Amino acid sequence: MIEKVQSLERAFKILYIVAGRSGGRSVAEIAKEAGLKSITAYKLIRTLESEHFLKRTGPPLHFELGHAVYELKSIDDARHLLTSAGKELLRAQRRLPEAAFALLQWEDTDTYQRLAVLPKQYGKVIARREYQVDPYSKASSLLFLAYARSEQVKRFFEKHPFDRQIESGNTLTWKSKRELNRFLKEIRTTGLALPKALDYGWFRLAAPVWSADGELLAAVVGYIGNDHASDRQKKRLIELCIELADRLTKIMSTYDKTMFDAT
Repeated sequence: MIEKVQSLERAFKILYIVAGRSGGRSVAEIAKEAGLKSITAYKLIRTLESEHFLKRTGPPLHFELGHAVYELKSIDDARHLLTSAGKELLRAQRRLPEAAFALLQWEDTDTYQRLAVLPKQYGKVIARREYQVDPYSKASSLLFLAYARSEQVKRFFEKHPFDRQIESGNTLTWKSKRELNRFLKEIRTTGLALPKALDYGWFRLAAPVWSADGELLAAVVGYIGNDHASDRQKKRLIELCIELADRLTKIMSTYDKTMFDAT
């Protein structure tokens, strides 16, 4: 027989009581439903609040689920995504060994490469944590920007001023913001970021990986040397990136459904 820890059992019960209640619940409501004295309930609530599993709202004072609850799910999703992506990147590499494939994610306003498979290191998944890519010239950055919410777009341009990328003298940039916006619209229309004029020497593209609720989770990127790739290879690269992104989207959707069904 499993020996239960009463304080943990009570804390979990409080989380379930608060969950799904618009506007949260008061200490008195939580105590009554949990069958606890008010002082006992309040001590447990304050402990959960200190660890960000609950947060207070009001007045009047109420408590609702805190960001730590959702952070746990995000961490687990990221782990599951990276595990699945590593296998899928290797699968794509076997079908087009001369190309490179990668998985990238957006953190607030910046794009980071998480995993990659490269022709010179065949069969090996390279994991990276702080590999940040350029905000204006990379297919993945542009894909995230195209689908970003208005407040994210605002923060993006505040951190990465458009004029600065022109003033830098970098030739792989946009001549005007209007030109950039046209391309972002093209991404939303086609569902792909294929910046043909930007990466000199490389043919690259990015395809979106979506969650079950329509959130953009990641970008699958494929690239190959432009001077050494045939039209057939480029077409194949596009097909593989779309297929890879679709497979990861389905995997994550199935994972979300499994998590939901288990609760």
